[in-house]
Amino acid sequence: MVTYAGLTVVGGTVITSVWGNMVRDAAIVPFSTAADRTTAIAAPNDGQLTYRSDVAQFESYKTASTSWVPKPGTVIARAHRGTDSSTTTTEVGVLRLDSIPIVNGVTYSIISSAMYLLSTTGDILNIRFRYNTAGAATTGSSQLGQAFQTITNSIQPTSAILNVLYPAATTGSLSVLLSITRASGSGNAKVFGSSEFWVAVGSIADPGDTGVDI
Repeated sequence: MVTYAGLTVVGGTVITSVWGNMVRDAAIVPFSTAADRTTAIAAPNDGQLTYRSDVAQFESYKTASTSWVPKPGTVIARAHRGTDSSTTTTEVGVLRLDSIPIVNGVTYSIISSAMYLLSTTGDILNIRFRYNTAGAATTGSSQLGQAFQTITNSIQPTSAILNVLYPAATTGSLSVLLSITRASGSGNAKVFGSSEFWVAVGSIADPGDTGVDI
C-alpha cells in the first residue's frame, strides 16, 4: 500500500526494494492492454493509476468495485446519426448505443448534441433517454431523462438538448436509446437532420442522492 510516510526518504538511509516498489505503484504506469496490466499487477491498490495505450485513456483502480475505471471526463462511448429520424405520432427510437462498459458505484454523464425537432406548430414533442443493462434498450425500457419542447414554427425547427446522470448499480454493459414522441398535437414529429449523444465518466464514486423534496 502506497503511503506518504512510506515514500519519504531519510538522509543517510539505504533505499530498499519496498520503497522502490512503492514508488512504482504511485507512478502512472503505461500498459498496452488490460490483459498486460492484469498480468503485471496482481493486487492493485485503491486509486492506483495506469495508462492503456490500446484505448488511449488513463484508468484508476476502484477497490470497492474490483474494477479499473477511466478517469472522470473520459468519453467511453458515442453514437451519431446523420439523417432525419422517422416521422411519428407515437414514441420511436432515433439512435441507440449498446455495449457501454459500466462499473458499479460509478456515475456516468449521458449528453446529447443540440437536436432540431420538427412538427406542426403548437405540437409538444418529447425526447427521452431509455436504458437497459440486460440487453438492447427499447421504447419500453426504463426512462432515464426527458425534455419537452413546444413547436413554434412548422418550418423552422426547435432545438433541444438532453443531459442526464446515470449512477451505475451494477458492473457490466449499458444500452441507451434516444427516442422522440409527440406528446400532444396533430402533426408528425421527427428529429430533423443529425443527432448524437455520448457517455462520459462523471465521478468514480457516486455521492448518492442527498436532495430534499420541497
